[in-house]
Amino acid sequence: AAAGQWSAATTLSDENQPSTSPTIAARAGVVSVGWVRSDGFNDRVQARSRTNDGAWGGTTDLSAAGQDAATPQFVMASSGQTHAIWIRSDGTHTLVEAAVRASGAADTWTSAASPLSAPGQHATSLALHATGSSVRAAWVRSDGAVARIQTSSPSGSGTWPDPSGAETLSPPSSGAAEPR
Repeated sequence: AAAGQWSAATTLSDENQPSTSPTIAARAGVVSVGWVRSDGFNDRVQARSRTNDGAWGGTTDLSAAGQDAATPQFVMASSGQTHAIWIRSDGTHTLVEAAVRASGAADTWTSAASPLSAPGQHATSLALHATGSSVRAAWVRSDGAVARIQTSSPSGSGTWPDPSGAETLSPPSSGAAEPR
């Protein structure tokens, strides 16, 4: 589209299933879009990306089948990597999971979602931010007594640490909510 004009709408999700919770990350003509769509049994986080040549890749399921996923958030680092986080149920608790799209590749996401939060706790209220090449996720998790803020960042190569690498920022004696 010409400068100052919107391009024509493009349908990215499956036209036969409702999609909700859209999120977008863009930098230098590269765009990644995520959403939540039912696979007929559970809600799944899906994504499509467009490289700077304007070609959209195929749809990728980011969250695993078998349990519901929700509230995706995407950011793009200056490296061109897209980082995605979302909340996913394990059947009893909710976890934060992440995936990374390689720079310059429309369809190349990490092969399996990486858990960021520890199992056996409830994680809610996501925040995701990128400044230059630095990316940071934050969330609220319940430790059984109070809600606590936790945060995590991927390595320079884009690999997120396992849940033991998460930092707890809020003090244990007081509750916390809504990271931004």
